[in-house]
This record gives sequence, structure tokens and C-alpha cells, in this order.
Amino acid sequence: MKFKDIENKSINELNDLLNDLKAESFTLGWKNKTQQQDQTHKIKLVRRDIARVLTAIRQQEIKQTSSNNVKEKVVKTASTSTKKTTSTKKATSTKKATTNKKEQKEVK
Repeated sequence: MKFKDIENKSINELNDLLNDLKAESFTLGWKNKTQQQDQTHKIKLVRRDIARVLTAIRQQEIKQTSSNNVKEKVVKTASTSTKKTTSTKKATSTKKATTNKKEQKEVK
């Protein structure tokens, strides 16, 4: 099975195909362990087909979510620029520490 055959199918069709491949993988593994299978290379081929189907499903999920989240990504990048970095956190904490020491001296 080639990826070109899979990539244009819907998610429901891919899930059905995935279930079929997993069942086939189970039966091939069972036959292999009971030494009833002559063509052991088919196990490897089915595992690769499962990986192809999972990749196609994930790509379609990303396409669906990416079109919905474009606005959210723009907002998130704008808000990250106002984050405090570790250097600004250290600078503000040392200023507070020095002012607290000065206040303690004045109180004495």
C-alpha cells in the first residue's frame, strides 16, 4: 500500500482501514508464533501500513485544527513578547532586596 492511496481518504475510512490492519497484524502474529505462517515478511509490511495510516490520520487532524487556530496563534505570539525573562526577574528581585535592606536600616 502506498501513501498516495491513503492520503485522500476521509478519517472514518482511515479508521476502518486501521482497524482492519490491526486485526490482520494480530492474526499474522498469532500464526507466526504457532509456526503456521510461511511468509513472515508480511508482519513487517502490515506494521508499516499501520504507520502510514496513522500518519495520514494525524496529517488530516493537523489540517483541520490549523485552519481553526490561526487567529489563536497570532494572539499567543503577541502575548509572549511581554513575558519577563530571567534577567528581568533577577533585576527586579535584587531591587526589592536592596530597598528592603535600606528600609530595615532606617527603622533601626
